[in-house]
Amino acid sequence: MKSPSDILRQAADMIEIRGKQYGDYNKSFEINAKGLGLVIDKEVKPFQSPLILAITKLTRLMHDPRNKDSWIDLIAYIAIAACMALKNKGDA
Repeated sequence: MKSPSDILRQAADMIEIRGKQYGDYNKSFEINAKGLGLVIDKEVKPFQSPLILAITKLTRLMHDPRNKDSWIDLIAYIAIAACMALKNKGDA
């Protein structure tokens, strides 16, 4: 990693790669939110699903802060959550 911009580019690339592998993240996290809601017996909004996964990445980074993949995944989850949360605001 040479700069923050490099890390951001890698996260953007990862989002694109995962989109090709798993399909549209909006649909994936809508389904994920429904499943999480069933488990915790409370409504989970789709944008909250990637935030929950970000918490998992933060926990892993507390044990291994040099894990590059966890940093990239964390940034990708936060970017996806922001896009989902802001899409109706006209900001994303």
